[in-house]
Amino acid sequence: MTTRLQYERIRRRDGGYGHLLGIIFRDNETARRFYDGVDIFKGGSFGTIFTLSTPFAQLTTDAERARFAGAGIPSHIVRISIGMEDIDALVDTLFGAIEMAMMRD
Repeated sequence: MTTRLQYERIRRRDGGYGHLLGIIFRDNETARRFYDGVDIFKGGSFGTIFTLSTPFAQLTTDAERARFAGAGIPSHIVRISIGMEDIDALVDTLFGAIEMAMMRD
């Protein structure tokens, strides 16, 4: 389990932790609707200059998924690696996709 102390040890000198975030949805279906609907690049490679989304636990082996589940990492998490796009446009894109994902048929 990660602790605040561990985060403080890796924090950047300017106070930031980086540009990677995870969005945990209620269930796999909601996560799928977000991932399919968000208008950003999809992929498993981080460190690019453009924003990427990845269905984190879905890209792992069955053994890794079981290990993640045992550590409390849900299968319905989407990771976003933030790129260099206009932040306001990116926030609008992400929140729009979240709103669409939360809608039920």
